[in-house]
Amino acid sequence: MTWYIVFTFTLACAVTDYRKYLIYDKITLPAMATGLLFHITPWGFGNKYALVGILFGFIIGYLGAIFGGGGGDAKLLMAIGAWQGFYNLILIIFIALWSALVYFAILHLYYFIKKQPAPKVIPFGVCFFIGVVTQKLIEVVL
Repeated sequence: MTWYIVFTFTLACAVTDYRKYLIYDKITLPAMATGLLFHITPWGFGNKYALVGILFGFIIGYLGAIFGGGGGDAKLLMAIGAWQGFYNLILIIFIALWSALVYFAILHLYYFIKKQPAPKVIPFGVCFFIGVVTQKLIEVVL
């Protein structure tokens, strides 16, 4: 059940980030709060699971913001961390970084062939969505 929630809010963030280069607080903050509340219930893994995920998401998101990422990306990472926990978040970030590199290479090759300047920003919310979906596929297969 939790995966469907994570899938839904990361998909919404990916769509808005792709279209407008924005990740809305209206999506990420409630997702983070509900993830924290869920893990306090008997069905969750405990509040430490969610808090460590949020903290790690904050640290990585803050480092990303220093190097040009947006604050929405940091909050999205925190929300994913609240639901998925520390260990899954590490894999999601790793996959997202690789998908961003592939996207960046393809995008620049495309604009190089067209002899036009390439955009300077990447909708990283899409990469996080790819990371979430790929992490789940790995979990199901393995």
